[in-house]
Amino acid sequence: MKIFLLSLLSILLSVSLVGQDVLFSFENDEITFDGTDSIYAVDVMISSQTPGGAFKMSSGQLYINYNNNAFGPNVYQSGKVSVFIDSPKYLLNAKDSQFGVVKVYSGLQLNDNTHERLSLAWQQDRAGACITESVISIPRKLFRIAFTYRTNGTGATPMVCFESQTLYSNQTYTECGPYTDCTTLPIADCLMFPGAQIVDDAFDCQVTYSLGLEVKAMLEGPYNTTSGVMNADLKTIPDFPLIEPYSALGWHSGGEVALSRVITHNDVVDWVLIELRDKNDASIVLETAVGLLLSDGAIINERGSSCVNLAASKDDYYVAIRHRNHLGVMTAAPVSLGYSENSVDFTTIPLMGTNASTIANTTQLLWMGDTNSDGTVDAADRSTTWNDRNTNNTYIGSDCNLDSNVDAADRSITWNRRNLTQQLP
Repeated sequence: MKIFLLSLLSILLSVSLVGQDVLFSFENDEITFDGTDSIYAVDVMISSQTPGGAFKMSSGQLYINYNNNAFGPNVYQSGKVSVFIDSPKYLLNAKDSQFGVVKVYSGLQLNDNTHERLSLAWQQDRAGACITESVISIPRKLFRIAFTYRTNGTGATPMVCFESQTLYSNQTYTECGPYTDCTTLPIADCLMFPGAQIVDDAFDCQVTYSLGLEVKAMLEGPYNTTSGVMNADLKTIPDFPLIEPYSALGWHSGGEVALSRVITHNDVVDWVLIELRDKNDASIVLETAVGLLLSDGAIINERGSSCVNLAASKDDYYVAIRHRNHLGVMTAAPVSLGYSENSVDFTTIPLMGTNASTIANTTQLLWMGDTNSDGTVDAADRSTTWNDRNTNNTYIGSDCNLDSNVDAADRSITWNRRNLTQQLP
């Protein structure tokens, strides 16, 4: 590790300076639980802030501070940190322009700079002529970093932030040469063909720390009383939406789009909406998130993580879950949520209101039949199922049991559950 940093320093001391404005920032933070540990992960982004200032990147180094109350001290030495670049979406995974198989950067070298600061360095391996990916004005993903919470770190804010003091800034460089030929995949020669040091690094640590929440729920419509799980009939129809449907209903404003592989490789029943509500006034919705409900009741996010993340601070909240044609439910009392693992099981937890859910096999299920998403099952819902009769193989609200068809069974559902009202304030 020391040899790498010394060789990198000797190369970089020979380069010139350039007044390029570069911004490092964070995006896409989330908390997950891998069955043993809670993990906080976030993407490190890079962008050019100089008009028309796109450039190819060479070697560089960043320093990132973190809260050792959350993750413990010396996270590299203790094995509490890891980085990810092995995906085409990360700039440090860029391949050569000649064959598209050889990485042009060496990857990331980590070291504990202090007990609460981490250094991360990367080196340009191949000549500038082999680099095709550029830093542009739109933030690009450089790498993803993940911190594992220590055992007693539950509830501590991650406080992950760049170190921006002069001593630790201005560590990014434009590409070294040769610049004209990548035929033989030449090694970068930063002594003969030096890049330029970027002297105006800027840092933005504004990221909304998330609450990771594992949620379980069951819908009455697709619930199979024999198997004890829900049928996943909708995922195979042509118009099952990759984009969440709740922004269109005015319940959410995220517009999350599911990865198609997440739908393909999981028993997805449908999209659901999760709400955090004010602990002192349950009628006030503070934050919403969407997720994909699986046949066993588990809920994953659009990228397949077992946690749904909500941009909120640790506190007590009423937690509600809603579905487009089932009656939503909410916890009877506020639930304490922290920055580590949290879970709410709507199949067993006490619910607010009277007759808030139906029960099958001792499992609480959200009532079906609210075809128009207005919180009641009434004559309007019966009319909808009649007007949409014989509609088949489609994603539609009047399909009460989520079998992709609107038929007599759906009309019976709305009649048998007439006058039910959602127990949400």
